[in-house]
Amino acid sequence: MGVAIGIDLGTSNTVAAIRGKDLRVLQNVESQDLTPSVVGTYKKKTSVGQRALDQMLLAPRDTILSIKRLMGRGYRDQQVQEVRKHHVYAIVEPSDGTDDDLRVVMDGKQYSPIEISAMILKKAKEDAELRLNDKVEYAVITVPAYFTEKQKDATRKAGLLAGLKVQKILDEPTAAAIAFGIDNLGQDDSRTILIYDLGGGTFDVSVLTIVGNIFAQLDIEGNMWLGGDNFDCRIMEHVLQHIQGVYGMDARQRPDFMVKLKERAEQAKKALSCMGRAAICIPGVLTDVGGRVIDIEVELSRAEFEQMIAADVASSIELVRLAIRNAGEAMTPEQIDHVILVGGSSYIPLVRKSLAEVFGEQKLMMNVDPMKCVAFGAAALSAKWGEKVECPKGHENPGQNMVCEVDGCGEPLTTGGTVEVTGMHYGIQAKGDKFEVIISKGSTFPTPEPVKKNFRTPSPNLKRLRVPVYAGFDLVASKNELQFTIWLELPDNVPADTPLDVALGLDKDGILDKVRVALLDGSGTHIETYIGRGGERDRLEKKLEQLRKRKDAASAELTAEVGQKWE
Repeated sequence: MGVAIGIDLGTSNTVAAIRGKDLRVLQNVESQDLTPSVVGTYKKKTSVGQRALDQMLLAPRDTILSIKRLMGRGYRDQQVQEVRKHHVYAIVEPSDGTDDDLRVVMDGKQYSPIEISAMILKKAKEDAELRLNDKVEYAVITVPAYFTEKQKDATRKAGLLAGLKVQKILDEPTAAAIAFGIDNLGQDDSRTILIYDLGGGTFDVSVLTIVGNIFAQLDIEGNMWLGGDNFDCRIMEHVLQHIQGVYGMDARQRPDFMVKLKERAEQAKKALSCMGRAAICIPGVLTDVGGRVIDIEVELSRAEFEQMIAADVASSIELVRLAIRNAGEAMTPEQIDHVILVGGSSYIPLVRKSLAEVFGEQKLMMNVDPMKCVAFGAAALSAKWGEKVECPKGHENPGQNMVCEVDGCGEPLTTGGTVEVTGMHYGIQAKGDKFEVIISKGSTFPTPEPVKKNFRTPSPNLKRLRVPVYAGFDLVASKNELQFTIWLELPDNVPADTPLDVALGLDKDGILDKVRVALLDGSGTHIETYIGRGGERDRLEKKLEQLRKRKDAASAELTAEVGQKWE
């Protein structure tokens, strides 16, 4: 077996780690623990990480950042349109896909978010190989707990495209809990913990119980559009309004200035975590309406910054309270033993103050590295795949198993593992745009068997039936997030109101990999079921195999297809 690592694929930064005698970060070729999650093209050459970030001012429209926020998203998504306002690179409708997808433009070419993420993962893989002097073959890749199955599926495909065998797509809060357990708990300890994960682009809160080395999610909540990027945008808007008021000009039309402003806003945000004031200084980039070069200098106090982000932080605390309520009928903040802070934005004093008001200062764990713990947890789980363990009856099992699967034995294993739950409902669009839930929020996965629900054909003699699958909470299906569309090829002469079973099942990564449809007319007729995601998985894997055989296969050479087919 090749080397197995853990990768925290973040909105702002990516971290790779490995577990040997201990857990350690695998530094990149630039000797950094954190690789900027940035891809850019300059003078026809594509760079990833720090070099792409350094070249951003030279080619602002050809530099892609925060791609994680676009994974598994459609161009028409309202939040995607908001993101477009704050990035100078182009986000467009795909020329070769469907309207539930999007592309970014780099050097005049369209790329899917999967392809951009694959380039970041490929760098993490290759840099790790340089550090280890060995081939990295396997990886556990982390994602926000509130990612939909479509976003998890996109992340897994990015891993495949990067040349990795993806062992598992792991929720970031669970990874952080694993890292905490390794460093702080003994084999027989049990705790109830809350993970507060405020990263660059997403927010997750997860309540888990740890019993020995079993990590079980009780509830997850989150906001896919809340993170440090939002705080940067608040500072940017403050500066842009200042420029508009003083100079009467809209600086948004200057890509070079917007790149500098984004950089300075992030620096100010970090500075205000340890200082009372910060200055955003951008000299010599702008000219006023008279053509004179102007220097921008805007002072910002911590109090002003906290006022800007107060509503965002308050909304995260409401989600914390909701997660505790949903974790159990009698669950209260007093029953949480520890609060683990994850993500760079968790350093912000207002965040820590707000959490201390709920839980008390003593429960906030300050000995966990917010920037590395997710990668550490992923690395620890990744290492399990290389282990073998015997059950009490002597059967050998892979290290990740929680019970013996040999000949239906079922004996519990001592290696531990994770118990994960869905963060939202999954269901289909039924008559009248009604959202019919098939898999409920809080369901554990993988599902042993697909979950079935009975429907009826809406009219007679249909040749094909379209059934969109959504994730979310709204009673109106189309107001939720479209995951994919099931296309049913029906036999001839099917009457109206014929019973039809639709079944959905989740795999170990929380991805809908089991879709079954049965026509209950007594004929035993088989129905061909296609999942509309723009292609088929077997074609993707065949193309990947071709790329692997080429010495210099670049991830940009493949327009990744996000389709799957089941029969």
